[in-house]
Amino acid sequence: MGAANRLTIPEKKSLSLVSDPRIRLYWGGQFLSTVGSNIWGIALPLLAIKETGSSLSVALTLLVTSVPELVIGPWAGALADRYSKRTMVIALDGARALLYFIAMLAVSRISGWLALSLLLVVAFLEALVRMWYIGAKAGLLKAFGSEGYQLQKLNALDRGLQNTARIVGLIAGGFVVAEFGTVTALLANSLSFALAAIASGVARLPIGVSSQRQGETRWQFAIEGFRYLKSAPAARELVIRQAILNLLIPVYAFGLPILAHEFWRSAECLGFAFGAFAGGGLIASVVLGRKRSLRLQAPHIWGAIAAAGGLTVAVAGVPPAIGIVLVGVVGLISHAMAITLNTRLLEIVDGMYVGRVSVLSAVANRISSSLVILVLGVATSPAEIRQAMGGVGMSIGVLSLLAMARAATHRRSIRQR
Repeated sequence: MGAANRLTIPEKKSLSLVSDPRIRLYWGGQFLSTVGSNIWGIALPLLAIKETGSSLSVALTLLVTSVPELVIGPWAGALADRYSKRTMVIALDGARALLYFIAMLAVSRISGWLALSLLLVVAFLEALVRMWYIGAKAGLLKAFGSEGYQLQKLNALDRGLQNTARIVGLIAGGFVVAEFGTVTALLANSLSFALAAIASGVARLPIGVSSQRQGETRWQFAIEGFRYLKSAPAARELVIRQAILNLLIPVYAFGLPILAHEFWRSAECLGFAFGAFAGGGLIASVVLGRKRSLRLQAPHIWGAIAAAGGLTVAVAGVPPAIGIVLVGVVGLISHAMAITLNTRLLEIVDGMYVGRVSVLSAVANRISSSLVILVLGVATSPAEIRQAMGGVGMSIGVLSLLAMARAATHRRSIRQR
C-alpha cells in the first residue's frame, strides 16, 4: 500500500511543509508542549537528588516510566492503529494537561518524599498516555506521507522543532527551577499540553489508516504487531539498530543531572548541556531536511555510534564549557542516526501496522535505556558519576567498533561470492 502511494502521488515541494496550515498548527502546538515538558524535565531529577542525595532516586525518576511502556506497549500501539489519529492526538494532549494541572495543585501543598512519590506516580501515568501518543503520531506522519510529503523531510521537521523546543525548554528550565521552583515547572507543563491540544483541534489533521479485522480480539490485534515484525526482517533490523543507538540517551539523561549537581554545581549548566544535545539534533534536522534521502550502510551507523561513545568518555572528564560542546556533537550524531532509521522504518512498514511497530520500537528503546539506567543507579554513587559515564561510553564505543568490523566482513564475503 505504502509503495503504491509513493508511485501514484506526486511528491510535494519541501516548502509546502511550512505553508500547509495543518502542519503549522499541529507542530506549533507540539513545539509548546515540548518546551513545557523539558522545563519539567529539568525539575524532576534535580528535585530527586535534592530531596534524597541518592543517585538511585534519579534512576527511579527515569525508570518509573519504563514499567507501563513495557507492559502495555503492544496494546497502546493497537489502540493507535484502531482509531482516528486526529482524535487521539487531541485527547491525549488534553489528558496530559489535566494530569499535570492536578499534580501542580497537589504539590503546592506538600513537600519532601511525599511530593516526590506523587510526582513519580504522575510520571508513571503520563508514560501510559505517551505510548498511545507515539503510535498515533507515527500514523499521522504516515498519513501526511500518503499525501505526497516526503517522510525524511517530515521526520526532520518533527525532530528539528522538537530539538528547538528542547533548547528553549531546557535552558529556560534551569532558570525557572532555580528562581521559581517545582510548582511553576508543573504549571508550565500543564499549560503547554493544553495549548497543544487546542492547536491540534483547530488544525484539520488527516485521520490516518485504521484497521481491525472482523472477529479479531483485542489480544489478537495487539499481538499482530509482533507477527508483522517477525515476518519483516528489514523492519526488525531497523528496530534493533534503534535500540542499540538509544543506549547513549540514558547515559546523558541519568549522568548529566548528577554531574551538574556534584561537580558543576549549577542548574543553569545542566540546562545548557541538555540544550546543547538538542542543538546538535537541530543541526542534524536542518541538514537532513534539505536532503532528498540519506541511505547509510551498517558500518557507517556503527562508526557513528562508536564516535559518540568515545566523545562520552571525554565529556565525563572535562570542564563544563568543553563538556557542553562535546554533548552537542553527540546530540548531532545521535539525532542524525535516529532520523535516518525512523524514516526508513516508516517507509517500509504498512500503514495498517505503523502504530504497533512504532510503539514496539519505542519499547525496545526503553528496554535498552532501562538496563543502562538500572545498572548506573544501583552500582554508582554520585561521586563516581564521571568514571561511570566514561566506562559506559568506552563500552559502547568498543562494541560498536566490533559490530562495524563484523558488518564490513559480512559485506566483503557477500561480494566475494
